[in-house]
Amino acid sequence: MIYRCTGLDCGFLMEDEDGKLREACPVCGKPVKPQDESRLTGGDWSRLGIFWTEMSEEQETKEEMERCEKKAYSCFRRGAAIGDALGICNLGWCMEQGVGTEPDEKQAFWLYSQAAEMGYVPAICNLAICYEAGIGTHTDRNKAFSLYREAAECGYPRAERLLAFCYEDGIGTKPDEVKAFYWMKRAAEHRDATAQTETGRMYEFAIGVPEDLKQAALWYERAAEQEEENGQCRLAFCFEEGKGVEKDLEKAFYWYERSAANGSLRAQTSMYVFLREGRGTQKDEKLAMAYLERAASEGYGPALWRLGCTWYFGECGHSVDYDLAKTLFEQAAAEGTEEAAFNLGWMYWEGKGVEKDYGQSVYWHKKAALHGDRYSMLYLGLAYLQGLGVEKDENRAKQWMMESAGLNLGSAELLLAYLSLKEGESADHRAEAQRLCVQAANDKSREIIWVKRDFEDAPKDFASVMRRQADWMEGGEAKEYLDQLLKAIDRQK
Repeated sequence: MIYRCTGLDCGFLMEDEDGKLREACPVCGKPVKPQDESRLTGGDWSRLGIFWTEMSEEQETKEEMERCEKKAYSCFRRGAAIGDALGICNLGWCMEQGVGTEPDEKQAFWLYSQAAEMGYVPAICNLAICYEAGIGTHTDRNKAFSLYREAAECGYPRAERLLAFCYEDGIGTKPDEVKAFYWMKRAAEHRDATAQTETGRMYEFAIGVPEDLKQAALWYERAAEQEEENGQCRLAFCFEEGKGVEKDLEKAFYWYERSAANGSLRAQTSMYVFLREGRGTQKDEKLAMAYLERAASEGYGPALWRLGCTWYFGECGHSVDYDLAKTLFEQAAAEGTEEAAFNLGWMYWEGKGVEKDYGQSVYWHKKAALHGDRYSMLYLGLAYLQGLGVEKDENRAKQWMMESAGLNLGSAELLLAYLSLKEGESADHRAEAQRLCVQAANDKSREIIWVKRDFEDAPKDFASVMRRQADWMEGGEAKEYLDQLLKAIDRQK
C-alpha cells in the first residue's frame, strides 16, 4: 500500500507491505491517506524510489537491504518511463552503482545524458563525474570541467565543491587556488558539509586565502554539526592542539568519539591514543585496542603501524612478536605511512627481530625520508657518513642531516655541529657548533635516554669532539643538555 501525506507543504510518499493502516506521516506527523497507484506521477515514483533508498540504509541484514534496493530501482524505472528527470538521473545512479540491478556504466552515462538534456542540474554534475573518471565513456577532463562549471553556476553545491577541486588540482583548467577557495566557500555557504570541511582546510593551510585558524575551526564546527566525519575529526584535532580554539582535551575526545562513530579511521586511531593514555577521558586500554583493531582491519596505515608497535614493544596486553610487528609495519608502509617505514629501517639497523642488514635499513629509511620522516633522514645521514649499507659520501650525509635539522631534530643538529668541528676548531667553527647545539637543546620531543641511541653508530670520535665543544661553551641550557647527553653516551659504553 502506498500512502501520501495530506500536508500541502510535505507530500511525503511511503509504501508499506505489511498491510497495516498508516495514520501519520513520519516526517511532519500529519495524517496520511492511501494513494491509488494508477494516479502516481513520474515525480511520485521517483520520490518513492528515494523512500526505498533511505529504507535500504536502515536495514540490518543484506537480504533486506537488497530487497529495498530492488524496490528503489523499480520505482526509479517507473518514474523514468514517465519522463521524470529525477527518475531518469537516479535510475542512472542505480545502473552506475549496481543498486537493485547489475552495474552498467554505459547505460548510466546514457541516462545521465538524457536527464542533463532536460536541464536537470544534478544530472549535469553526474555527467561531469563520468567524464572526469571515465565512467561509461572516455575520459575528458576539459568536458568535465565545463559541465561542473555549468552546474555550479546554477547554484548546485556538489558541483561547486567539485569545481573547486578542479581549480585546486588543475583538472581541465589551470590551477587557481583563489578560484578554488571561492567555489569551495560558496558550496560551504550552501551547507554542503564536505565543502565546509574543505573550506576549513583551506583556511588552515592558507590555500587561496590567508591562514586563519579561527575561521578554520569555525568551518570544521559547522561541518561537524552536520555529522560530517572529517570535519568532526579535524575539529577534534583543533581542540587537541589548540589550533584556532582554546586547547581542550575533553572536547577533543568528544569530537573524536563522534567522528569515529561515523566511520572516520583517523578518529578511531586517535581514540586509541586518547584511551590508552587517558587523555580527556579515563584510561581504558581494552577499549583503546578495540578502536585500533577496527581501524587496522580496514587497512588504515597509521592504525596498522600503531598496532605493529604494540607487538614490537609488547604493549597493551600483547607479548613481543617481532614477526607480526614486521608484517604490520610492511602493510602500513605499503599504505604510505612513513613511521612504519622508519620502524622497518630501525629493525634492520638494529638487527632486532630480523638479521642485521644496513642495506635493507637504508632502503626503508629512504622510503620514510621521502615522505618527510625526520628520523629516517638522520639515519640516512649516518649511513652515508659511516658507509653503512651505502658508499661513504660526506656531502650526501650532510644533505640528509640538514633535511632532518630543518625539521628540528636535535640529533641531526648535533651531528652537523660535529661535522663543523671536524673541519676545524677555530672560533668561527666553534660559534657555528654552539649555534647548532642551542637549536638541538630546543628539541624537547624526546628524553635523553632515547636521544643517545641516535649516536650508537656515530663516528668513534663524536663524543670526544663534542666534549671539547662542551668544555668550551659557557654555562646555559645548551651546555647542560650537551653534558647530559655525553654522560649518557659514556654510560652506554
